[in-house]
Amino acid sequence: MSKIVCKLFGVPKITKDGQSVFLPYAKINALLYYILVSKVVSRDEVVGLLWPDEDEKIAKKNLRNAIYQAKKSLGEDIIISPKKSFLILNEDLDIESDVDQFSKSPRENIQLYTGDFLQGFFLKDAESYEYWIVKMRNYYKEKFAAECYQKIEEDIQNKHYDDVEDQIQRLTDLDEYDERNFRLLMRFYQDTGRNSKVIETYYDLSKLLRRELGIDPDKKTKEIYEHSLEQINFDGGKRTHDDVFFYGRYNELATLEKTFKDFREKKVGKSILITGEPGVGKSTIKRRLMEEATDNMMVLEVNCIQTEQDMPLRPWRAIAREISRQIQQEKLLPPTLWRDLMTRVFPDFNDHLPNSQFMSSKDPVPFVSIVHVMVEALTQLADHSQVVLVFEDLQWMDPDSLRLLTSVLMETDPLRVMLVATRGKERSRALDDALTTLSRYHRLVSVPLERFNIEACHHFIEEAVPGEHLTGDTLEHIYNATEGNPLFLGEYINRLKNHQNLDEMSPAMIEALKSRLLYLSAGELELVNLLSFFYDAVPLQTILALTDRDENQVLSLLEQLKDRNILEEHESEGAGAFSFTHGKLREYVYQSQPASRKKVLHQKIGQLLEQSLDEKKRDTKLYSKLIYHFSASGDFLKALKYQIDTLNYYLNFSHEMFPVLNNVAVEEGANLYMSRDQIGELFRNLESSFKKVRAGSRNTTELDLLELEFFYIRGRYLIRDGSYDDGVNDIIHVIDKSKQLGNRDYMLEGYKQMILYYLQINSAKDMAEYVGLALDLAVRCNYHKEIGIILRLKGLCHYMMGNYTQAEKLLTESINTLAVTETIAKRYATNIAAAYNYIGEIRLAHGTYREALELFQKAISLCVGKNALASLSYFYINAGKTAYYLEDLSMAREFFDKAYALYGQFDSFWRRSVLDSYMALTLLRQGEYGQAVKYLTTARENVGYIKDPNDLGVVFFAEAVFRQRCDLDPEGKTAVGDRLPDSVETYSRQALEQLNIYCNQYEVKLLTHSLLTK
Repeated sequence: MSKIVCKLFGVPKITKDGQSVFLPYAKINALLYYILVSKVVSRDEVVGLLWPDEDEKIAKKNLRNAIYQAKKSLGEDIIISPKKSFLILNEDLDIESDVDQFSKSPRENIQLYTGDFLQGFFLKDAESYEYWIVKMRNYYKEKFAAECYQKIEEDIQNKHYDDVEDQIQRLTDLDEYDERNFRLLMRFYQDTGRNSKVIETYYDLSKLLRRELGIDPDKKTKEIYEHSLEQINFDGGKRTHDDVFFYGRYNELATLEKTFKDFREKKVGKSILITGEPGVGKSTIKRRLMEEATDNMMVLEVNCIQTEQDMPLRPWRAIAREISRQIQQEKLLPPTLWRDLMTRVFPDFNDHLPNSQFMSSKDPVPFVSIVHVMVEALTQLADHSQVVLVFEDLQWMDPDSLRLLTSVLMETDPLRVMLVATRGKERSRALDDALTTLSRYHRLVSVPLERFNIEACHHFIEEAVPGEHLTGDTLEHIYNATEGNPLFLGEYINRLKNHQNLDEMSPAMIEALKSRLLYLSAGELELVNLLSFFYDAVPLQTILALTDRDENQVLSLLEQLKDRNILEEHESEGAGAFSFTHGKLREYVYQSQPASRKKVLHQKIGQLLEQSLDEKKRDTKLYSKLIYHFSASGDFLKALKYQIDTLNYYLNFSHEMFPVLNNVAVEEGANLYMSRDQIGELFRNLESSFKKVRAGSRNTTELDLLELEFFYIRGRYLIRDGSYDDGVNDIIHVIDKSKQLGNRDYMLEGYKQMILYYLQINSAKDMAEYVGLALDLAVRCNYHKEIGIILRLKGLCHYMMGNYTQAEKLLTESINTLAVTETIAKRYATNIAAAYNYIGEIRLAHGTYREALELFQKAISLCVGKNALASLSYFYINAGKTAYYLEDLSMAREFFDKAYALYGQFDSFWRRSVLDSYMALTLLRQGEYGQAVKYLTTARENVGYIKDPNDLGVVFFAEAVFRQRCDLDPEGKTAVGDRLPDSVETYSRQALEQLNIYCNQYEVKLLTHSLLTK
């Protein structure tokens, strides 16, 4: 019997034996849904629901047709009519309905409720039917909500937490404004010890209710939240900063609110300090906190201003006035000598100008008297209501005011008088002393506000601009520009919303940056201007070399700029280096410099940095700085030189098969490989730079040499990448141009690249011609090491032509030439390794596989740790092939896996198809047919890039082996499918046409003596 499944929750769907059933029109669906739920209905009832406006005869005819169409579509009499006036669901059929199952046992089948009843189903011109849908939809929704709520309650009570969070989310999806769901979630988090999530959920709910309904969470919800506040140990433990937003710093707000709540309830008395750089949200958080101040609290608030930093007790003037007003308002008795002392300290205390007595007074008011009378005044006010002293920008408070503040807080009852203050990252000794004193006596809770991390930054942007489809590059650009500073982030979001240029600073950003630089001394401004020319940290020695000031002066100025939080110090190579605390600060200062000064200073910096170049240590970071400074100074020829040096440094490793190591120390952790796209862009940029330099200056020998080097690098890259026509054209140009200039070095390099070109296309005869030219030139120039390299290439040429004895003799001579001293041997390690590798290949041709493997392993040992990954990958492939010939398949896979790991680090296809082919053959021998076919397919795809006939022959060889195996093994035949349509003989002959018979003895013998014979 067929099984009919009817899904009515969510988007309705009917299936028969797993296949979807589609009914011809909506009213047939409507009829079937109605009967599935009601089981028994009268014909008149259905006609009235579905065809209310039709004539009775027509309506009943429509009903009969609908029943017929339902039967036709399902192939079963799903609706029967034993009595003419009634329609019944045929219970003799195997019908399963989610609505039935849920109605009978809602708790056990709660997972069947996947959405609204008949979600998205609509029937036009049938108002009564629509009313029925709405009624049933609400009924099932309420039933689900009640059951789900009860189940979650029981699960939380019984500590069965597996799917609680998912179930609560389902309830929230039904009604996002129902606080009961949020309370369940908060209780769940509370019971599982995640109190910070309770706080986060509470703030999310508060934000939602205030924004949409203009109300606050109710009392029950707040009680759960406050209980979590009590549970969190804010003084210990490490705070997390996940999901932190400008308007939702949950942990920080919770710390502040708990501290403030403890003070309000007179449990624990501690003052609050909110710290962070400008724009990080200190004032916003403080304002949010002060919203919690009750009517029976007295808030005395004042801003500390930078220009008043040298005016003693200036911030206390406003506090003293407000205290006097409150004393009068509450009709309290002022402290003894209050008015006299305050008038002497603050001459305009009584709202009039100071009189002549103040000007002639020589005796200052004793500090202890000021402390005494201020403490007495605040204590009197605190007897009436708790006092909160609020100071914004505490870093600008003068030393006397800080001393007074510390004394007042230490001498008043902490349960009745507290401080709430914000502080920037600027430093002063007086402020550090004051805060240290308060902290030592446990009178202070400090809450640092940090910049957003990259994840929080991206999340915040996406929350703030939900309609924008932002790319990863845009998000990264904004993060790099703002460095996670919320003020800057907000400005960038406004620019995003208004579709403005993200590379320009808004007026608000400029004002914020300008305010950071107010009141700098001439010396400080000089250093700030100087450091803005560098995009990263500047070593102290570089700063000293660019200024006329002595070291002590410079160190003093740098320390002052650090105290102002304009600069920060780093350690660089064991010495101090300085940079701006924010990139936008550097950008603003730099943009403020005149263009003429920029050119002169960039040239001066570039020339200074050139002096630190070390021939024995290539430093690409230094190259990038030189390019930046010389480009900015207009010295494009110098910039071009270092652009080419940088490119050559990278491509020497990734596109010279056996690079000379040049005694050059490789940067620790350096990634010496570039993608094809990066390289293409660099070549295009260099071409553009050459045009610019040619247009702006007369031709010079230096420019000719740079252009020669450029064509050489590009030609070498194109040949290695398989773009032979363009690559060979570039190299021929290098050879011709170097002959014109008399430059033998580049002439020799050009010959060597032509040798490698003919090696790649397996043309030994043409290769021999250029080997002869190169060797003659190296001998004439007495280039001893180059002779060693060319002897290796000559040996390789003989090996390709089957002259094994002569080949090995030349390869051994090459090794001896390049290993004449330990220093030279290290420099030419990859070339020596290559010679051992080719001797190993000769051993393969002779069938002495164990000896070959030893030689390949020796080649590998010479290259490990040298960053010559292309060389190493080649040796691993040969070692893996040898292990395969020895039938040690696990060893073969180990070598092949190492080769694949290296290919993942550089962008080249050289020998890749050989690797893919032999990995496929290894997997085939191990019975892993599916994986083997994937590698064989990849081999076929990769062989087209380099166009090496030998590599193509290896791919055909692998396909022949596969074809033969598939003909004998049904499982292999299934895995291959129609990928190998030709016969074993066809693939074998194609392989033999391409393979070099001297370099591929194993493949050739197997093809001729085994596969073709069979």
